[in-house]
Amino acid sequence: MSIRARSSASSARTARARPPRSSAWRACANGTAAFTLLGVKTEQQNQARKQMIAELAEANHRLEEMVAENTGLQAQLLVQAREAGAGDERQRMARKIHDTLA
Repeated sequence: MSIRARSSASSARTARARPPRSSAWRACANGTAAFTLLGVKTEQQNQARKQMIAELAEANHRLEEMVAENTGLQAQLLVQAREAGAGDERQRMARKIHDTLA
């Protein structure tokens, strides 16, 4: 075997031995890229969730204020209805007394 043949045979063995390393490296790099992409996507989803939670907290705060206002208005309406009912009863009694005396 000549030096050139030995060199080619050696190169062939070396060339055959390297693809598993490079394919393993590619698989590792692809896995790393996939996990990096997954991490970026997860972070984006987390940010979107945080924003939605903040918006929902603000909406809940506004609803609580509206409920408090509504409770106050309902109490005022109840007082007005009682006063109106008492006024109507007074007028009815006044008419009845007037009719009785007349």
